[in-house]
Amino acid sequence: MKLGIIASPEAASFHQAKEIGLEFLEFCINIGSDLDAFIASVPVLKEASGQTGVQVGSVGRWGTDRIAKEGIVEEELQASYALIDAASELGCRNFVCGVNYVEELSYYENVTLAIDYFRKLIEYGTPKGVVISSYNCKWNNFVDNDMAWTIIHGHLPELGIKFDPSHSRYAGR
Repeated sequence: MKLGIIASPEAASFHQAKEIGLEFLEFCINIGSDLDAFIASVPVLKEASGQTGVQVGSVGRWGTDRIAKEGIVEEELQASYALIDAASELGCRNFVCGVNYVEELSYYENVTLAIDYFRKLIEYGTPKGVVISSYNCKWNNFVDNDMAWTIIHGHLPELGIKFDPSHSRYAGR
C-alpha cells in the first residue's frame, strides 16, 4: 500500500510529503482553480517530483459542468484533455472526474452523455498512459452510486473508480 495526500500543486508540497514519509500527492484542479497556472507549473512540479522521489498519484477535477442539455460541454472537455496531458507529463497514471446531472434530461440521456464523455477521455488518455476514473463524491456528480456504476462502468469496463469511503458514509450509503 502507498500513502499519499491531497496537496497544493506547488514544489513545496513534494518536500513536505517526503518529510512525513508519503509516497505520492494528489492534485485537485477544481472549479474556480486556475487551470492555466497549473498547466504552466508542470515543469516545476515534475522537477520537484524527481528531486524528492514523491510521485503524483492522481490529478482530478471536481465541481464543473461537463454536460448540458445540448450535449458535452466542449470547454470542459478541452480542460480535461489539458489535465490528462499534464498528468502524463508528470508521470501520473490517473485522471479523476465526475459528470454532473442535467435536470432537463432523462436519466437515460444523462447516462448516455456521461458514457460519451468518459469514452472521449479514455480514448484520449489511454495512449498517454493515463487511466480515467470517476469519483464517488456527490459534488456536481451523479456517477456516485450502484445504479450509475452498474450502467456506466458496466459499459466502460476500463473506467476506474476513485473510491473515498467517507463520501459514501456522508451520503448515508
